[in-house]
Amino acid sequence: MEAQANAAKYKSVLKKVRPVNEAMPQDLNPPLGRPELSRDPYETPLSPNPPPFFETSKVTEERISMINFGPSGWLSEEEINLLNNVILLRQKAIAFCEEERGVLKHSYGKPYKIPVIPHEPWQKKPIPIPKSILPQFIELVRERIRTGLYEQSTSSYNSPVFCVAKPNAKLRIVHDLQDLNKVTIKDAGLPTNVDEFVGSFSGRACYGLGDIMGGYGERELDITIRTLTTFETPLGRL
Repeated sequence: MEAQANAAKYKSVLKKVRPVNEAMPQDLNPPLGRPELSRDPYETPLSPNPPPFFETSKVTEERISMINFGPSGWLSEEEINLLNNVILLRQKAIAFCEEERGVLKHSYGKPYKIPVIPHEPWQKKPIPIPKSILPQFIELVRERIRTGLYEQSTSSYNSPVFCVAKPNAKLRIVHDLQDLNKVTIKDAGLPTNVDEFVGSFSGRACYGLGDIMGGYGERELDITIRTLTTFETPLGRL
């Protein structure tokens, strides 16, 4: 099967399973909020003369060396020291490894509930993982259990997963949730129009750098809805 291969491709758009076009329950997922802060961060601006960099248990010289501040000579020593100071001040918001990643605080947004219509549970057969990549797959699953992304499940649902190769040769686990898509209520929201967003930068000198460790997993699924995403692994049902 094509999906079993390490370099498997995603299915075409023509075969995409689309969600249900029904009214979205308005009381299911309250809008994200902004809780009151203990202090206004803008009332405490950065010092123009920050202290020299010093290591902490989280921000070490080795980890600082992993950060790309641009080509040599692009920033002055004073500017680099200022950025290092910002990193120290905001170190709780930075993750250098998967174990340090967190999730959105419940004070900003409650765990997400997938809106679904009434349905019967489904039990799909697992897609066999090729033996050549099975050890790598198991280690990736173990890592996600350690970091809390996966947890044990006794659900009556079961959906298959398979692996595809990333450009760096590492594996990406793909969850085949087509059956869940069939019973999920469509979200009519649209992503931000990039052209409109970048238009405000016209004629300005802007620079920035962001290294996102992961684009997903920052918001928990509600415990009452996690059963819908259960899948089978050599380490049990998750």
